[in-house]
Amino acid sequence: MNFSDQIKDLTGHQVSKMIVELLRRVSDERLVQLTYLGEKLTSDYEILGAIKGVRHMLETPGHPAKKLFRDVLEYLPPKEPYPHLRNPFQQCLVYGK
Repeated sequence: MNFSDQIKDLTGHQVSKMIVELLRRVSDERLVQLTYLGEKLTSDYEILGAIKGVRHMLETPGHPAKKLFRDVLEYLPPKEPYPHLRNPFQQCLVYGK
């Protein structure tokens, strides 16, 4: 079963928690998984198209976007580096924005 099938029935809250957890373990595979999780948080076709574009870049061997994403995530402080991400995800779920 691929990752997309595994997350098919998750709620938005579960997805946001999973995103924060995956950000702590940076790898090429995790970055791609984050794009699938991001798709679960929106139904906007423009945003879905952008997410698929990012996934395509991350799946392309040697694409510079992979290094950029990894460098940014590895630069953030290790102790609770993503509390600022949890709140916007939760606001999206509560207010639909």
